Amino acid sequence: MHARYDQIQPIYKATVPVVKFVDRKTGIQCDLSVDNKDGASKSLVLAALSSIDKRFRPLCLLVPEVLNLKKWAKSHEINDASAGTLSSYVITLLAIFHLQTCSPPVLPPLSMIIGGLDLRDASYCSGFISARAKAFQGFGARNMDRISELFRTFFVKITAVKPLWQEGLCASTYHAQWISKWPSFHNGCICVEDFYDPSRNAAKGVTPKDFECIYQGLENSVDAFRRPPRIWNRSRR
Repeated sequence: MHARYDQIQPIYKATVPVVKFVDRKTGIQCDLSVDNKDGASKSLVLAALSSIDKRFRPLCLLVPEVLNLKKWAKSHEINDASAGTLSSYVITLLAIFHLQTCSPPVLPPLSMIIGGLDLRDASYCSGFISARAKAFQGFGARNMDRISELFRTFFVKITAVKPLWQEGLCASTYHAQWISKWPSFHNGCICVEDFYDPSRNAAKGVTPKDFECIYQGLENSVDAFRRPPRIWNRSRR
């Protein structure tokens, strides 16, 4: 294993113990776990969404040479759930939610992909999820936004709701809409419904202090997008 991978790091204190490593050939960061049934089902859903629209994967997953939400979060040091910021899973859920709530939408509600299925049995669900996803291929064709524009509007959308989280606002990928689910800060500073277990707030670990750090990064990014691009004047060389 060491011949092909770098930065091998076992994480024993995680909810499900994992080994983190980086593939030398692709530069992709990976997590390896054993007997992680919910992880297997979640991976099936993410793979299905990737098959529906090709913009999903480069927007939120760690793809070499592509600026995306996970790289952005890491660069702002807000991609560490153990430290009270955002887990990679929460970032992915927010990316899905953004693509579902664009106009026109890029991805369908997850209720159309996993509705009625018991995700605890990944092997049983696999065929159903793949078949349902196939029926939605091309779903987002009417939305012509490039990844760069989707990247920008993600920050605008999440920044705009900052004062509403404390009122019980929740991002639901299952319903593909904002919902009111938990009372004021009852279950975390940011509420993102876990489609695998809708009773769980996937972002419940975000602390008040790190909530402000997260939003500082979001607001700085919105400001950066608003600034006009700098043009290099060769005549001054």
